[in-house]
Amino acid sequence: MPDCTRLFGLDFPIANVSETAELVAQAIDRRYRFQVVTPNLEYIYWQHHNPELGSAMHAAEIVTPDGMPLVWLSRVPGGQRKPLPGRVTGADLLPALCRLGGQRQWRIMLLGGAPGVAEKAAERLVDMVPDLPAPQTLAPDMNFERDPCKEQRVIESINSYRPHLLAIAMGCPRQECWIRKVLSRLDANAVIGVGASLDFLAGNQRRAPMWMQNAGLEWLWRFSCSPRRLGKRYLLTYPRSIPLVIRELARHPDGQKVADEPWWRMVLGQDASTPVAREFDAR
Repeated sequence: MPDCTRLFGLDFPIANVSETAELVAQAIDRRYRFQVVTPNLEYIYWQHHNPELGSAMHAAEIVTPDGMPLVWLSRVPGGQRKPLPGRVTGADLLPALCRLGGQRQWRIMLLGGAPGVAEKAAERLVDMVPDLPAPQTLAPDMNFERDPCKEQRVIESINSYRPHLLAIAMGCPRQECWIRKVLSRLDANAVIGVGASLDFLAGNQRRAPMWMQNAGLEWLWRFSCSPRRLGKRYLLTYPRSIPLVIRELARHPDGQKVADEPWWRMVLGQDASTPVAREFDAR
């Protein structure tokens, strides 16, 4: 099991993309039901102003670092910080999981995005992973979760397929909050919010060049592509996150102690033959 580093009260596995995918696959193989979140510095800021998001992030079983600022911060000595090897974004993690899903013949469902996006993303994933069973797709009405009847129909559609991996593209904080709200009602194993990942796969949006991703400038690329939509998000959120970063850097180690290990170490660190209470068996 990977070690972890603690940032902003969240435990991040010290693992790269492929190692994180293997961690998620182990939990699926052992038939658990769990949530994966991929926060960046924006999420960290928003959770302080959205208690529902904060609760969802802290309750999530596996948390991965989407943004380079979190990676850089982990490398500053002090607190309970240990260096992270790099970003583990939803856009990188989803294809890595699908490669493992092809080997294991997982049932995969893609939910959300504009009409037709999930279908194009599913086609692209099958092109990338020929052994992958064609993912099911679902594009519910906008704000379906506000209507109990529509929400129930979406849940029934998910449960009729019983996916090993459910990737939801509704945007933050909607996807994280909704996943946590209905997780116990879903007949699914790994449930992950993937944001714009389906648009990237479908070719509706282009990701930043790799050098910009590695330099922590992917936000600038996305801002340049959609300045009106993302201007407020980036130009206001990042400066307002600075006090939170300073507070994290100044945090004393004693103030970060926790009673339990992260979920993946408690659950997956046991021998596979050890009787454990599985939250859900989707097989």
